[in-house]
Amino acid sequence: MSLYLKVNPNQLPDQLKNSSALLELNPFSQRMAFISNELVARGFFTENNLSQLSSGQTQLPLLTWPFLDFILANEVSLVNLVELGSGNSTLWFAKIFKNVISYETNEDWCKQIKDKAPSNCNINFIGEADLLKHEIDFTEEDWLLIDFAGRRTQFIYNMLKRKNKPLPAVIILDNSDWYRKGAELLSSEGYFEIPFFGFKSGQMHLSCTSMFVKDITKLKKLSQNFRVPKQCLLNSSNAWDLLDI
Repeated sequence: MSLYLKVNPNQLPDQLKNSSALLELNPFSQRMAFISNELVARGFFTENNLSQLSSGQTQLPLLTWPFLDFILANEVSLVNLVELGSGNSTLWFAKIFKNVISYETNEDWCKQIKDKAPSNCNINFIGEADLLKHEIDFTEEDWLLIDFAGRRTQFIYNMLKRKNKPLPAVIILDNSDWYRKGAELLSSEGYFEIPFFGFKSGQMHLSCTSMFVKDITKLKKLSQNFRVPKQCLLNSSNAWDLLDI
């Protein structure tokens, strides 16, 4: 990946001033260089398919970048995640959650992920019809990701109509802009929606990944572990951040 930095030519050593490695960029080129660096860093141009998994490549899950940045700023190492729909997300989430219990409706995907999954993953193949009626038990501390290729709103309806069964503390609904009936069902159950609109790796349109929470304390953000994405401009000497005390 190329890296473009602003430099003052007058401060360069003489041997670098006329170097062919230096290319003067106009403002438009600088903007394009920043965009290119961010897209490459996010794996935007990496394919997300079985051949990509077979080759050993990994990339970000197909969830919006703002959501992924947010989840990394939360302490979830003691939380179990139940995932409906496996993929790069399974491998990625396994690094930050205590355990990942995944249900996949594509048998080929299931096999590929099983071959690469770490020991804290439990990956299960299940047909869509069985998933819709399958009574998955949750604890009140579990998180649930709904991201399978199928009737997500029907799953939500079936899950909510069960009586005397605990519901997950946090529910993540991907493509929530396409599943507004499902979102309404969760809201009617007392969940509060936090939408994260943005890019996904390899996707040529904006999308939304939403979190649904009943108790905001389930999001245990650690201020001392404030995460900064790669291309943020850090400023540790910001005069506007000082107090007159």
